[in-house]
Amino acid sequence: MNKLIGVEEVAELTTIPESTIRRMVTGGRIPCIRFGKHVRFDPEDITAWIEGSKVPVGAKGGPDGGEGSGGDC
Repeated sequence: MNKLIGVEEVAELTTIPESTIRRMVTGGRIPCIRFGKHVRFDPEDITAWIEGSKVPVGAKGGPDGGEGSGGDC
């Protein structure tokens, strides 16, 4: 098992604000592990999540492929 990391480390790794990471946890939009009120992340899960969030060159729409969901990066 990998050493688990916290919200702060995920925010630093992704350059996404901690508050946004917390909202993503609440919304179930980022893989995490909950221990009561504590949230931790497996670095391998975060890496896979980042890879899965990439938008291919020339793709339309957001990560879900829907139109009007942000367009190209």
